[in-house]
Amino acid sequence: MTRDSLTLIGLTLIAAFSGCSSNPDVETPTTSESSSSGTKYLLSSAPADPRDVIAVRESAENDQDVVVIGRIGGGTDPWVEDMAAFTLVDRSLAACTDIPGDNCPTPWDYCCVTDQLPGATTFVKVVDDQGQIVPTGARELLGVSELQTVVIKGKARKDADGNVTVLASGIYIDPTNPGQVKHADAHDHDHGESPEANDDTNLEADQQQ
Repeated sequence: MTRDSLTLIGLTLIAAFSGCSSNPDVETPTTSESSSSGTKYLLSSAPADPRDVIAVRESAENDQDVVVIGRIGGGTDPWVEDMAAFTLVDRSLAACTDIPGDNCPTPWDYCCVTDQLPGATTFVKVVDDQGQIVPTGARELLGVSELQTVVIKGKARKDADGNVTVLASGIYIDPTNPGQVKHADAHDHDHGESPEANDDTNLEADQQQ
């Protein structure tokens, strides 16, 4: 099993131990600003003919150019610290905020559909001109947040288990979907936490392969 597949499995395990709650403290954030170094990765218009995550997982070949659309999420913490990487979820899956009456404070973990996540997520790594992952967190670099819809242009890396990582060269942020963040006062949400799920050493090892 490759490092990318281990990373995806780890991120999925965060959500697997999650449970929805009735906490009402969820709010829509103000759109974040990207860093000056991140603007070169941001696209001013959406690439043509984007495909959803599940379709890309099913049909993409290794090293194939792809355009994939999805929502950022798939775990309580879908980011990798100090690296421009995150998980992307197929738009067919319902986040907690898509379910009437559900007030989960971390709706991007998709805790109500964890059984569907393994086949409906892909891992995105923003890479530079040398193919190396950018060593800045995606939120800071790109100004993105949980549950935002983004269109990713890049190359697919597919392992023997069907897990797909997209090496992103360009990102379009859907301005109609600003995403959602946890309110500062959110509490009492019993989500399991895996300290190794977002271990950036996995990504560092990938760069050396």
